[in-house]
Amino acid sequence: MSPESLLPGEVYYHLRFADPDMTVPAVEPVVYIGVDVFPDEDPDAVDTHYFQDALSYRFCGSAAGDGFRPHPDIEPLIHPVAADDIGDSLLDLDGVIAALTEARRRTLPIQ
Repeated sequence: MSPESLLPGEVYYHLRFADPDMTVPAVEPVVYIGVDVFPDEDPDAVDTHYFQDALSYRFCGSAAGDGFRPHPDIEPLIHPVAADDIGDSLLDLDGVIAALTEARRRTLPIQ
């Protein structure tokens, strides 16, 4: 998966591990809202890709769009992601399934 393949409004998955052996995964669905949609504090920064948590996207719309509808109980969580992390910690569904399968393999006893 490459930054060029990302589609606004599509769901991707942020993958993290709670342990150094990478056997305890945490997966969060996020929605791609675009590249450089918020002003960077660092004008020399490379392209930043922005993702929003799926819940707030569902109920409020894109935080980067004109159609954003604030909700009194839901605050959007925005995840800036560098292009280098796409395909590593930020995956499509096939990628996260493969990463979870590999994490499961690491937990199995050696036969």
